[in-house]
Amino acid sequence: ESMDAADSSDVEERSGSKRRREDEPVQLSTAEDFQPFVVDEPGAATDGGSSSPQPATREVAATTPPWLLLDGDDPPPKTKNVLVRLHNEILAFCDLLALSDEEKRDRERAIDDLRAETVALWPDATLSVFGSQLTGLRLPTSDVDVAVFGAADKGSRALHRLGDALRRGVARDVEVVDSARIPIVKFEHAATGVAVDVSFGVDSGMRTARRVNDLMAAHPTLRPLILVVKYVLAERDLNQTYHGGLGSFATQMLVASFVQHRHRADCATGLRAPQNLGSLLLEFFELYGKKWNYHVVGLSVRNGGSYFHKRARGWFDNARPSLLAIENPEDPSMDVGKNSYMSLRIKTVFEHCFNSLIAALHDESRASALSAIVDPTSPLLQGRRRRPPLGASSSASSSASSAGSAPSS
Repeated sequence: ESMDAADSSDVEERSGSKRRREDEPVQLSTAEDFQPFVVDEPGAATDGGSSSPQPATREVAATTPPWLLLDGDDPPPKTKNVLVRLHNEILAFCDLLALSDEEKRDRERAIDDLRAETVALWPDATLSVFGSQLTGLRLPTSDVDVAVFGAADKGSRALHRLGDALRRGVARDVEVVDSARIPIVKFEHAATGVAVDVSFGVDSGMRTARRVNDLMAAHPTLRPLILVVKYVLAERDLNQTYHGGLGSFATQMLVASFVQHRHRADCATGLRAPQNLGSLLLEFFELYGKKWNYHVVGLSVRNGGSYFHKRARGWFDNARPSLLAIENPEDPSMDVGKNSYMSLRIKTVFEHCFNSLIAALHDESRASALSAIVDPTSPLLQGRRRRPPLGASSSASSSASSAGSAPSS
C-alpha cells in the first residue's frame, strides 16, 4: 500500500520540520567553480535499544586531506560558496577512491586464477562478475563478487570442492559459508590480497547490478552520493549485514530512494535547482538521521520510488521495531533491510554527520568540510592519491575550483 510522496506525516518524525531547502537562503549559481559531473561507465576495466551510543568525536588532522591534493600539489583555492566547496570535495573524494591501475590488475588476476581453478574442476563452468565490480560502486576494500554457472556438482558439494581446491592453490583464509540464504565460498587471493565471494547458480546479482546501473543513468547524482555514504558506514563498521549493518545493495537502495524523493519534490514544485552534491548529502543525512520514521515507513525504488507502511507489508518486527524496511526491486517480497538491527546506531551516525557538516560549513578556518565526517588519516585512505582525469592537466583540473565565485552563504 503506497503512500503519496507529498504525505510526509508518517515519513518524517512528528516534529513537523520542513525540508531544509525550502527556506535555505543560499542561491547556487552556475559559476565556473561549480565542478560538473563526469559520470563513469559502470563496470569499466540495530535496533540496539531505546538509545544508541554517540559516535566518538573525530580528531581532524592538521594536514590537508588527501582528496584535496592532486599528485601531491597544493590544495586548490577555496571558493566562497560553502555548498559548492562541499560539492567539489565530494567529487574529489570519489576520485580518490577510484581504483589505481595496479588495483584493477590485482582484481583481474584474482578473477583469472579463480576461473582457472573452477574450470579445472568443471570444464563447462563459466564465471560472471557482479556487485560493485559491475556497477563501479566499489570501495578500495570492497570484495569481488563472482557467480559460477554450469558446475557439474551442486549444493554443498560444489562449495566444498571449490574451497578445497582454492586452499591447495591460489587462496588463503578460505571459508565455506553453506548455511546462509545464498551459500558462498569466501577467500583472499594469496598473491594480491583481494577478497572474493563466490556463489553458485545465482543470477540475482546480475539483475540487481543492472537495476542500479539504470538508476545511476537516470540520476547522475546517485553514484557520488552512494560512494560517500558507503564509505561513511564502512569507516564505522556499519556496512556488514551479518553485524546488523547495511550491506552494499541496501545502502544503494536507501540513497536511490532519497534521490527519487528529491526528484519528485522538485517536479511537484517546479524547482530545478543545480544538482549540488553538498546540499544533497546534507539532506540525505537530515532525512535518515532526523526525520525518517523507522518504526512506520518502508521504501521502494520501483516505478519512480514510493513509501509504504511496514505493517501493511508484514515487515514490522515487534522485537526490533526500528529495522529499516527496504524492498528488493527484483523481488518485492524480499526486505533487504530485515537484518539491520544496528539501525538506531546508523540513524545516530547520520544525524551526527548532518550536525558535523553544518558546523564545518560555518567554520571558515577549516580547509575541508568533508573531513568532519571522513577521517583523513584513516588506514582505508593511506597511500591513495588522486590522479588528473584522462586528457586533462593539473592546472586544467583545478581551474574549475579557482575561476569565478558563487554567492557566499
